[in-house]
Amino acid sequence: MKFAERASNHPLIILSSILLLGLSMLLAPISSHAQYDVIAVFSDTTHTNCAVDFFCNGDDCGYILFWVFHYSTAGAQGSRFRAPYQLCLGEHGWLGEYRPFPATMGNTQTGVTIPYGSCLSGWIHILTVWYYSGSIIGTTDCCEYQVLPHPEASTGDVEILDCTGTWVAAEHASAFVDANASCPCSIPTGISNRTTSWGAIKAIFGRD
Repeated sequence: MKFAERASNHPLIILSSILLLGLSMLLAPISSHAQYDVIAVFSDTTHTNCAVDFFCNGDDCGYILFWVFHYSTAGAQGSRFRAPYQLCLGEHGWLGEYRPFPATMGNTQTGVTIPYGSCLSGWIHILTVWYYSGSIIGTTDCCEYQVLPHPEASTGDVEILDCTGTWVAAEHASAFVDANASCPCSIPTGISNRTTSWGAIKAIFGRD
């Protein structure tokens, strides 16, 4: 038997190969998790609740505010999508948007493109969308406010501009007005938000 053949059959070399293979398998989900991006809508700045309630300005409680966040683990330079009026909003009409990034183009009704100006990661507040009606009557139970693809999306999906300057598809999650126990309302998975114990658990186990 040649020396190379004897060496390849050595117990220590075989054990090392098994350990390396196991380590590579353990690291694979972490690598996938590191590329996670989601555009999601929440009820406020804490980005922990997708059940949206009516907002009062004095005695006028006809406002609805949607806080739009981008969460990116690997980093991103921008995003593009739509979040138009939904029929279930009834009499509540689109009032406008607060834009944290001055270079934002378009709007949520027809398609919005948001350049961040640099490569950012973690939680990024990208828009606050306002709807208003003189009355809170008109919305239906579990009224879903969706994040949809931009008309110019090259992937046909909600997109983010990664740090290499490439538009890639991203996850997206809706908010719900008049939410109740039957609404499919949950915090998007894959987010390593270590400010909460649940977030710490998700950070350990990765995406669902």
